Amino acid sequence: MIGTDELLKEIEKGGNIEFDRCFATPEFQQSFKSVARKLGPRGLLPTAKLGTLTNDVVEAVKAAKCGPVNVRTNREGNILGSIGRITYTEEQLLENLRAFLVGIADNKPEGAKGAF
Repeated sequence: MIGTDELLKEIEKGGNIEFDRCFATPEFQQSFKSVARKLGPRGLLPTAKLGTLTNDVVEAVKAAKCGPVNVRTNREGNILGSIGRITYTEEQLLENLRAFLVGIADNKPEGAKGAF
């Protein structure tokens, strides 16, 4: 979904948010102030940290379609992330789960206690 002021006005009015990611250029970031309270809690606000706030939006969309993994933690210390879609086969999901667990183990902070 591509849009600028019309899309932001629709979100501001309480319209349905029918997208999984939101990409923007840095110049357009100021326009998101009015909808930040609606997009922020859903993790849809464009940020440089997630790669959704960039000058090269075309490359960012291509990278997102390849399936980079976004991993988060919550206050209780749980690790949150996606390992696939409902259309993936069981083998694909297991392969993604193994890669996910290896990635977590490889990036374990030095100060972290316990077995990973």
